[in-house]
Amino acid sequence: MPSTITTALASCLRYNGAEVTVVSMSPRDHGGIDPGTSGGCGHVGSQVIICQLSFATVHTETIREALRRGCRFCEFWGITEEMMVRGGLTEDPVC
Repeated sequence: MPSTITTALASCLRYNGAEVTVVSMSPRDHGGIDPGTSGGCGHVGSQVIICQLSFATVHTETIREALRRGCRFCEFWGITEEMMVRGGLTEDPVC
């Protein structure tokens, strides 16, 4: 089940004309494990990938291939939804 942050972000992107696919995968024990067939298929042809995960996937062949194709990638690994609504992630860096 996507988090409310993921749902809100997807809604905003759709409102602004983006074609959005939300992919969910089972938690991993450590970083660097490829998303697998179900998770990886969402990356094929993507222009932008935003990941909210327990561990890093940037080291995987799936993500490296997406980056080689010119995809932009943002990974929030280890960041909980609570951190996204309170604390450092809410700080305005311009101030």
